[in-house]
Amino acid sequence: MKTIQEMSLKEKIGQLIVAGFAGPSLSEADYAHFEQYHIGNFIYFARNVFSKSSVLSLSKELHELCLKNLGVEPFITVDQEGGMVTRIFDGAAIFPGNMAMAATDDVTNVYQEGVYMAQELLNLGINFNLAPVLDVNNNSHNPVIGVRSYGDDPQKVAEFGCAYIKGLQHHGVIATAKHFPGHGDTVVDSHYGLPVINYDLTRLEEVELVPFKAAIECGIDAIMTTHIKFSKLTQDDYPATLSKDILTGILREQLKFDGLIMTDCMEMKAIADHYGSAEGALLAILAGADLVCLSHSAEIQAKACDLIYEAVLDGRLLESRIDESISRILALKEKYKLQKMNVLSEETIEKHQVFARQMSRDSLTMVKGSLNLREVNTLVLSPLPVSLNAADDALKLDSFAHRVATELGADFEIFDLKLNVEQLQALIEKAKPYKQIIIGTYNVSMFQIQAKLVQELLQIDEELVAVGLRNPYDLEFYPEVKHFVASYEYSTLAVDSLVSAFKGEETFSGICPVKIAGV
Repeated sequence: MKTIQEMSLKEKIGQLIVAGFAGPSLSEADYAHFEQYHIGNFIYFARNVFSKSSVLSLSKELHELCLKNLGVEPFITVDQEGGMVTRIFDGAAIFPGNMAMAATDDVTNVYQEGVYMAQELLNLGINFNLAPVLDVNNNSHNPVIGVRSYGDDPQKVAEFGCAYIKGLQHHGVIATAKHFPGHGDTVVDSHYGLPVINYDLTRLEEVELVPFKAAIECGIDAIMTTHIKFSKLTQDDYPATLSKDILTGILREQLKFDGLIMTDCMEMKAIADHYGSAEGALLAILAGADLVCLSHSAEIQAKACDLIYEAVLDGRLLESRIDESISRILALKEKYKLQKMNVLSEETIEKHQVFARQMSRDSLTMVKGSLNLREVNTLVLSPLPVSLNAADDALKLDSFAHRVATELGADFEIFDLKLNVEQLQALIEKAKPYKQIIIGTYNVSMFQIQAKLVQELLQIDEELVAVGLRNPYDLEFYPEVKHFVASYEYSTLAVDSLVSAFKGEETFSGICPVKIAGV
């Protein structure tokens, strides 16, 4: 592998970039762009992942490209968190998300998930997972974290997070603790706006920083920053990603972290609209970041590389600052031997899938009441699964209502998450002849008309069973409901588990990892 002394300034700058691109293979334009700007690392999204064979071929292509042009293997990263943030569906086991795994209440399950996830990713040539989320989700209205968190108890989040990190890293894949110093207590999604948190360091040390400190102690190799302003922590008035006070002052100097600091995507609106993505990339490096994620636009990637280069020439950025990051990057690439790839048998992948199915079933939680199904005419209602934020990819699965109704011999109705009054009334009229109602709701905090629908349906069936198909906090919006099930995600895996439970094949053994007001 090429040494830092053998690298030109432009080659060093390319090592700081984690670049996204459009499709499942590299175009001639991609080749030319990556060669011109010496891009050294990449990120996959669902748009890059069509099949197991195509992903493996793409990973090999990127390795060969970087070795040929740079003499250094690439980090190939992906947000394979499990649950609602899953990029790879074909040719790989799909595991439940963090809150579902925490609901099994067994830390050994999370360690095993990390082991299996490492094997799955190496099977596709991916060496760097942008997981786990270590945000403490202590705000029931959080629009982007929610079930991506292990829960609202900092110690539990730390315990589960460290188990996952060890499972992943001990088996050859770099883990990433995110989103430092904490994205759990906000009602603004940084994909779309710039959140502001006014807590001081004392509060953060009691809650938000607990999992990150634990992750550092257990050997985490990468930490991802969040695009949130922590107004009482900084004098520079920048969000965490751009703040030297936070990245260097707190993360490096106070918490003694010497692994890689990676930014969240710099094209998110929290950065793009307020600072500009390219200028933000430079500011992040000045603040202490090692890897800058530019997930979508080749034009922005080029602009950022040019801007960083010019900043060194004009003295705004010292090359020695870049060298600090390059030393960490090359050391980690050497540590993980990035060309290493697994070849998993179909039997091994099936073993992983059996584990994932069991974890999903074990996570189902009867938060309130009982299933209480009766042999009467039944109506099952739910929305279709849809992406709720930019972290989600497109969801392609059958509805909860259709699947459960088919198994129970019941009728079903699909409703729009943005129900208007007329549509709501039409649903109520359709429901009136039924003696039993089952309804799945989907993040009621974002679509509160669902609470009105549940309350109206309770007038028809006071024993109605409600299922929180994503956030268990849905119950806070209709506390009158006597029977409430939490599934923690609207995924094929979770719907399969719910169908089994409604058929009486599963018990509800999960323990809810968050406090729900009034329960």
